Amino acid sequence: MSANINKYRAFLEAARRGSFTKAAGALGYSQSGVSHMISDLERLWSVRLFGRGGGPVVLTRRGEELLPLVEELCRSYDRLQLKLDEADEDLPSVRVAATSSIAAYRLPRPLGLFVAENPRIRVDLLLGTYAEVERLILEDEVDLGFLPNVAGREDLLARPFDRDEIVAVLPERHRLASRARVDIEELADEEFVADAETAPLLQADLRHLRVRFETADVTAIISMVESGLGVSLLPSLALERCPFDVIVRHLDNPAFRTTYVVCRRDAPLSPPAAALFALLDSSAC
Repeated sequence: MSANINKYRAFLEAARRGSFTKAAGALGYSQSGVSHMISDLERLWSVRLFGRGGGPVVLTRRGEELLPLVEELCRSYDRLQLKLDEADEDLPSVRVAATSSIAAYRLPRPLGLFVAENPRIRVDLLLGTYAEVERLILEDEVDLGFLPNVAGREDLLARPFDRDEIVAVLPERHRLASRARVDIEELADEEFVADAETAPLLQADLRHLRVRFETADVTAIISMVESGLGVSLLPSLALERCPFDVIVRHLDNPAFRTTYVVCRRDAPLSPPAAALFALLDSSAC
């Protein structure tokens, strides 16, 4: 069964990513290895799962029909492994690190699903800035964490989890408050209360960013903007249920930030952590 489950996971990754090469990178296999596993399944099931061509690999009709069944089979296998682990050790746990906004607004639903399916697994949630989350992951103090901007990181295995829009945050009496949208170039001469996590993303558009204050505390940033100490650009997630009197405007040219669920590539996940990682991957926004 364990050999087949790897083939099933290869099928799922290839279907999700539209590429054997990308599936191989995500799973830590060679491209030819993934291709062989897919071919083995096609021979075993006497079906063609993907249409082959010059572009992205696309599921056939039969492949689309089988995909949800294979997803459920993999989830069932993970639950079986967890039950077997529970038989001979104390309650397993998963350690997760996240920022407070991710924990408050994006994690409750998938964590609720995970706990409902795995009631005997404890989830330990640690809160911190993105820098603190990264440290906890790299020092192996947590199993999973949430980080932006991980493209090209060979030390981390990452899956997109959340994508939110960068918005302008202005004082109520700001000159641009009456606009429906804001051109980012119109902010070039403004003094910024900068988010330490987001500021590096702004450098390409605002080469001479005038930072008056910089902090990783989003609540402090919004409070300073409310007091007229500057403007800010923040992920929209940070403004959910915002108690401050500020103006939030979309940008003329929308910009987005993707947050990833990540783990160390060189540290195999325990079955509980692997099950949660798979669920977070499948429930990505």
